[in-house]
Amino acid sequence: TATFTRDDAHAVNIDLPAPGFYATILGAYQACGNGATIKVWGVDFTENLLFDRGLQVTLGGGYDGAYASNTGMTTVQGSLTVKSGALTIENVVLK
Repeated sequence: TATFTRDDAHAVNIDLPAPGFYATILGAYQACGNGATIKVWGVDFTENLLFDRGLQVTLGGGYDGAYASNTGMTTVQGSLTVKSGALTIENVVLK
């Protein structure tokens, strides 16, 4: 018998201002720079997202564990609000 634990600490990745890993989408957004891509594993997240820093960012979902491809989908259960800035979304389902 084997027991597996998902590595939630690395479920979200950003590229700007420096590469880094985060457990939440909101945590990655708070740390990212203008023009960043927030890459998210193709798993479910329960978050209320508020994008209010005036940045242009891309939220890309459906990535595999190595962030090599995003052929899947990410589901965010909660809300998504963009108060300022611009957000491009790829492969993300909001419920």
